Order: sequence, then C-alpha cells, then structure tokens
Amino acid sequence: MLGNPNSRPRKRLGWRPIIRRVHGWLALATGLVLLVILLSGVALVFQPELDKLFHPSLYKSTPSSNPITPTEAIRAVKEQEPDFSAVLALARALREQIDWDDVRVRTEDSPFARAFFTLVHGLGIVDPNRSLIRN
Repeated sequence: MLGNPNSRPRKRLGWRPIIRRVHGWLALATGLVLLVILLSGVALVFQPELDKLFHPSLYKSTPSSNPITPTEAIRAVKEQEPDFSAVLALARALREQIDWDDVRVRTEDSPFARAFFTLVHGLGIVDPNRSLIRN
C-alpha cells in the first residue's frame, strides 16, 4: 500500500514560493534604483529649463540708461581674466554698425584690444582686409 488513507497529504513547500518572494523584493529594489537614475537623468537633461523655472531673476535683463560702447567694452577686459565672450557677443550683434577703424585707433595702446582684434579676425566677425587702417 502506498500510505495511510486517513492521513492528510503533506503540503509540499518547495523552492517556488521562496523564489517568488525573493524575486518580488529584488524587483522592487531594482525599480527604486532605476527610478533614482531616471529622475537624476531628467534633471540633467532639463537643467537649463529648470534653472529658468527656479531662478527667473537670473534671466531678466534690465535696459541700461548708460550702455557702454564697443570701445569701452574692449577696454573693460581685465588683465586677470581676459574673458572676451561678452565682448564677442556684442561684436557679432553690432558688426555692421561698428566703425572698426575708429575702435582700433582708440584702443591701439591696449594689448587686450590687439588680442580682441586677433579673435574677431580669426572668428570671421570682421574681415581683416576690409575695415582696418593700414599705415
């Protein structure tokens, strides 16, 4: 005979319920890690838009009653930090309106002005053959 007919069948526990429970917890932990990676990536991709959203005062410009001329802008470049980015943006925007010969004459004593003119010629903002005074 195979067994006692009055005995209840033994419940077989096996590995399946344990594996299912471990799988569920590992999936939850992995999902949380992926959520953190996703949110940090979204923050990096939309950083400029988030900056504008959270710091709108940094992106407002106020018109000045006393704007500087290109000559003053070139002279304002500091010896410690010769950052030409703002001056180059101004030169690009006003390239057709600036009398480059006059600017060169007014700033000829400045080594930073010479560096600036080297940049504007190299970047093609001003044609070196067209608008410079030759002595």
